[in-house]
Amino acid sequence: MLKWTWNEYYNDVISFAKAMYAVGVNERKGLNITGFNAPEWTIAFLGAIFCNCISSGVYATNGPEACLYQAEHSEAEIIVVDGVSQLKKYESILHKLPNVKAIVVYNVEKFPSDVKDKRYYTWKDFLKLGNDVPEEIITRKVEI
Repeated sequence: MLKWTWNEYYNDVISFAKAMYAVGVNERKGLNITGFNAPEWTIAFLGAIFCNCISSGVYATNGPEACLYQAEHSEAEIIVVDGVSQLKKYESILHKLPNVKAIVVYNVEKFPSDVKDKRYYTWKDFLKLGNDVPEEIITRKVEI
């Protein structure tokens, strides 16, 4: 079991928000999260709030059409999923979601060879996208 200090947790939330900013997420757009309880779930949820976006949980039991409905309705630009099995639900509908800028997958180190899309990121790779974004950009959003 991994453990976070409060500072580490805060830093991961900031890193997630900075990565959202780096991929060009628009404020007030949606982030959909599907998966079981995990620190990454909450970090993504709070990271979206820190980026002035709206988080929406998706039932892990939803099929592709229900995931599509929720992504469209919430105007999702980021989708976070727990593992490749949840990612597979989005593969068949991703062509109907042109505004999705990234699908972030936690609980994987790398993708199987048949999983290919430039918008797919492992959790660690996504967090790195915001390395060059100044933290002040995110903290200003939180202060508003």
